[in-house]
Order: sequence, then structure tokens, then C-alpha cells
Amino acid sequence: MRGAVKKKSPETDRSSGSEIALKSEDFSELQNTIYLENNTTLTHIYEPNKVRLVSFDERELSLDCPRGSCASGHHMTLFILGKKMTESYTRLDVDDRRALIVLTAKVSGIEHSSKTKDLIELEVVQVDGKQWASFLARYSDKQTALNAVLERIKG
Repeated sequence: MRGAVKKKSPETDRSSGSEIALKSEDFSELQNTIYLENNTTLTHIYEPNKVRLVSFDERELSLDCPRGSCASGHHMTLFILGKKMTESYTRLDVDDRRALIVLTAKVSGIEHSSKTKDLIELEVVQVDGKQWASFLARYSDKQTALNAVLERIKG
């Protein structure tokens, strides 16, 4: 949803002449920050904007990460926060883990997406069921709302 067009005034539905009120929040991107720990190499990425969620489904996630952050078979812990953060850390204390969700995953594949980035595929190994359901619902609800807006526009 990055780069979505925001409308500030009502648009006219040309087929019926009625106005459709579009709100900027209808097209806003869900914000998140991902801090990552590689449990196999004991390394981490605690810098915002270094790790980006690309896609996910019931049991897998795809992340855009700095190249060389992990290898196939590595075990990772992800701390997904439900907002954009600006803080970088040298370590995460338990009190600093204000995560929307914490999960453990295993790297199932890596694709070099650029000279500096890897697209990594992760299989979820351990996660709190309620947190995971809430996480999935957050994105599903946003997609459903966006689909409804697009249906209103189409008429």
C-alpha cells in the first residue's frame, strides 16, 4: 500500500452522479517496525527501517533484510511493533519489547533481491496463537476496508 493516493475531497461517481466520500485513512499504510534476532549466529538488527515485511500468510512470512543477515535453516526471533519506530538499540531489554507480536521462525529460503538486500522466506515455528490471530486480523481488516472503498468507487 506504499505510495497510495490520498483524496481529500469527495469524488463524484460518474454513473450515478452521487458523491463518494474518500478519507485519507482509507488508503493509509499500516505502520510497523521489525526488530530481528538471528538465534543461530547470535546477531541482531535493532535498527528501524532495516527490515521490511513484504508478505505473509497463515504460517509464513517474507522479509526484506540487509544482505547476509541470515542463511537457510537459521532460527530467527522477530519483534513486530505496530507502529513506526525511530529508535535503534544495541540490545533489547524485556521492557523495550513493546511488540505487537513476538515469533520464532526458521529461514526456509533466501533470494538476493539487490546488491544490499535479501528477500528471506520464513516458516513460523512458535507464536502465541492469540497474538498471531490478532496480527493476521489487523491486516485482513485493513484489506477488507480498502476493498469496500474500491467497490464504492466502482459502483
